[in-house]
Amino acid sequence: MTISDPETGAHLDVNEMWMTALGYSREEAAKQSALELGIWAKPEKRQRFIEQVSRDGSANNLEATFRRKMAKTLTS
Repeated sequence: MTISDPETGAHLDVNEMWMTALGYSREEAAKQSALELGIWAKPEKRQRFIEQVSRDGSANNLEATFRRKMAKTLTS
């Protein structure tokens, strides 16, 4: 899990599961936004996620593919 700024994508905090799943350290996450790290395989999905959370207070049934640090993908 990550807590991030919805406008900039800056990571405010990440947990152990996020670090394990994506291969980044907490320090690496703090230095770059999700968009800068290229975590979202399709950045437009991030925008849909932000819009749904803003509108509904949560995001449900939204499939997204994430890129790990070593360029492997992880579908959630």
